[in-house]
Amino acid sequence: RLPSGDTLVFGSIAAVSMGTVGIILDWSALWLTRDIGLVLALGGIGIFAFNGTEVLARLFGERIITRFGERVVGTWAMLVGCLIMIAATYSRELIPIVIAFGAFGLCSANFLPLLMGVAARRNPDNAAGVVSDITTVSFVGFLIGPPIVGLIAEYVSISACMYLLAGIWMVTSLFMRQYFRPLTKMP
Repeated sequence: RLPSGDTLVFGSIAAVSMGTVGIILDWSALWLTRDIGLVLALGGIGIFAFNGTEVLARLFGERIITRFGERVVGTWAMLVGCLIMIAATYSRELIPIVIAFGAFGLCSANFLPLLMGVAARRNPDNAAGVVSDITTVSFVGFLIGPPIVGLIAEYVSISACMYLLAGIWMVTSLFMRQYFRPLTKMP
């Protein structure tokens, strides 16, 4: 069967999102040690900060989304995380960068689950199939994103790729804003 339009659109967004996560996991240690000048033993500190806050945000994701709404978590939190990442990348200082990685993990953790929820709501008769297809497509991004960054970094820099990462997340979160539900007050 051919994938639906939702699968292609949301799968592409998920692939780009997972590609940027792959960038953090594959390139941040090299960026911190080579471009920023951090000692090798601390190269993984950005990954630790990102993954630690990402886990916390996912553990409490349902509560966070219920409290603030899909649109705030999926769009505005993402934009804040991106701006923090841009500022920290510009600063080239360890503490702001580690805080930014943590903030970015916290702010971006629930984007993909929200995207899957939107796809499931739009396809109630085949929700499991659409979510499965989107997940499959998203891992393509996870696999090809880091090598693409390697190619770009070869000609520019990993720092430029970190700016690109934040820009990509900004665009995807703004695009998805139209699909995320606003917070509704409970009666």
